[in-house]
Amino acid sequence: MEQHNGIIEIGIIENIGVDAHQIGLLTAQFVHYTDCQQLKVWLPHYGRDGYGSYQIINTATQYKAEEGSVENKVNGSIQLLFDTLPWSDSTYVLEINRTNGAKHLLHFQKYPTDFPPKRTIAVEPETTTNDSMWKVYLDGWGNPILDEDLILRKSMFKNLKARLEYEGNFRGGNVIYIEGQIRLSFWHEMGGGNCKMFIDIPSEKTWEKATNTPLHRRDEIARFVAETVKREQASSWRYEIGEREIAFY
Repeated sequence: MEQHNGIIEIGIIENIGVDAHQIGLLTAQFVHYTDCQQLKVWLPHYGRDGYGSYQIINTATQYKAEEGSVENKVNGSIQLLFDTLPWSDSTYVLEINRTNGAKHLLHFQKYPTDFPPKRTIAVEPETTTNDSMWKVYLDGWGNPILDEDLILRKSMFKNLKARLEYEGNFRGGNVIYIEGQIRLSFWHEMGGGNCKMFIDIPSEKTWEKATNTPLHRRDEIARFVAETVKREQASSWRYEIGEREIAFY
């Protein structure tokens, strides 16, 4: 299959159809690596509830570059990942159908491989690392792509080596914090009103008994959980850390 390594520029994001103003907007990001590229799209709602089909249409030729079921495409709860290398330079629209008749639209353009021309840049030593998990990638202009994970690890959590695992689905389940021998499970479920989701965390009074972890670690762990969930599952949401919960809006 022929590959097209040109960059993608995201254009208008809109909704049409029944109650279009009530279904929320998509969030999208194009990521360009050395040997691959992806279009990342985040749905405003749980991907297996209320969604039907999707299709990506080349608007110049009306050719369908990709189509399928949102339920089968969704990665996790709200994220869709598209390999964009097979798509030639042209204008496109991603259509995502809601079962109520509304539709999300994401307009974007893919440029030729040699547009725009790369320029010579200097990469500071701080952007490199010997850790094989962390690599420096360049965008279509030849600039380093900011590694949000690495920045987060260095600035917010210093030497904290932790990760999250997820059990259940968007309606309810567990967010599991893992750091060495520490394994903490926090219940989460859908919220109500303006709150889209909340994660239960022990209060300061019950933290040590509930987690067997020193109280001074509570804020650090709660921030890590909040930031990581936002980055991995809900990039368009904001969060607030309270006495007993992390709430996402």
